[in-house]
Amino acid sequence: MQHKSEAQSLLRHFFSYVLTQFNTHIKTFRSDNGGEFLSLRSFFHDNGVVFQHSCVYTPQQNGVVERKHRHILQVARALRFQAHLPTQFWGEYAPTATHIINCLPSHILSFHNPFELLYSKPPSFSHLRVFGCLAYATNVHPSHKFEHRSIPSIFIGYPTSQKAFKLFDLSNNKIFTSRDVWFHEHIFPYASVNPNHAIPPLPHKPYPNPLSLHNTYLPSTFTPTTSTSSPTQISLPPSPSPNPPPLLHTYTRRPKPYVPSTSHSDPPDRCDTTVSDGMPYQPTSPTSSPLNPTPPSSNTTHSTPLPSPDPPLLRRSSRHTIPLVKLHDYFCSTVYSDQLISLLPGPNRGTRYPLVNYISYHRYTPAHLSFVAQLSKVLEPTSYSEASAHPQWQDAMRSELKALHHNGTWSLTTLPPGKTLIGCRWVYKLKHHSDGSIERYKARLVAKGFT
Repeated sequence: MQHKSEAQSLLRHFFSYVLTQFNTHIKTFRSDNGGEFLSLRSFFHDNGVVFQHSCVYTPQQNGVVERKHRHILQVARALRFQAHLPTQFWGEYAPTATHIINCLPSHILSFHNPFELLYSKPPSFSHLRVFGCLAYATNVHPSHKFEHRSIPSIFIGYPTSQKAFKLFDLSNNKIFTSRDVWFHEHIFPYASVNPNHAIPPLPHKPYPNPLSLHNTYLPSTFTPTTSTSSPTQISLPPSPSPNPPPLLHTYTRRPKPYVPSTSHSDPPDRCDTTVSDGMPYQPTSPTSSPLNPTPPSSNTTHSTPLPSPDPPLLRRSSRHTIPLVKLHDYFCSTVYSDQLISLLPGPNRGTRYPLVNYISYHRYTPAHLSFVAQLSKVLEPTSYSEASAHPQWQDAMRSELKALHHNGTWSLTTLPPGKTLIGCRWVYKLKHHSDGSIERYKARLVAKGFT
């Protein structure tokens, strides 16, 4: 509503809406002495509605409306202060504040919300978003293939006739609705602009970065309806350098210094390929080269070997590794490229994180140590040839064969022609007592699962 003269038609529509949607009639209408309400006396009389109005300069007689009006204004101001939106959007503050209040529980309603009492069902909170935040709506009508597929905008409310979001386009200053919206609820484009001033246009910024959400899409020109204040300049971040430093790495071959050896049969060491940060390795001695080694002089009686350089560190990749979707339900131990340092010579050779550095037996009780020793004392055989050398396993196999014969597991017959014989194998298992001692030797004869 922009003018008071529209109050009559809106009230008539409201009466019809209540009758149609809730199948009930409005019996009493109370207001102040506004002329837009006093002119509806004939309408109230024709519809049997009791019209009540307060005395002049006595707003306390209409306290319910006054308090609810104050409540809506308090919530609307909080929305505006958080989003830093200009006052020209006051028509969006009040409906959004009313929508939020209708979804919140109230102690006057026994901690129920007005929506639940009116529609007899709880409201949905999944659609609620932060008012005035940055939002990107899908551009459903791109003019060409290289146009942006999203529209930078500001979230300003919820439309009543659509299941969508109401947005303010920052590029052309128009209000539209969209269903496919991506919200950045911690970014407020008007936070760096005085909301009481007009919004000046942004200067042209070459090569905008679509991932820079804080300063790339700031509000553009907004034409106020009542404010005539001078514009406020927007502080933009400095543009990136036209010649960024190179991020390339140089791969060079690092020669190893020649170390004389007393044995003539040992071949010279091979060159070691390493990675540097753009600076080639300089050998310690300019006369030493792995391709053309200089033999030691015959007059030299003592040769001091040169110290071996420290193993180089491999360059670590900064790429973010995303695990496979099918492995989300599992805990996987991923081997990264920086673990290849364990393959280098020196103290880092072998496993990078050996188990002996993290597992110790000094905290175990004597009984537990005895149990562990008993478990590792006797090993289970993996083949018949290993088990047949021990009398305990021989007795276990005889007991198994005796049980199979007693149960009639098989019947001996001749192999039919054209058929393939299925083999069998022995499976051995040790059974232990609670103290780790051996309870019995168990052997099982099982058929192979293939033909």
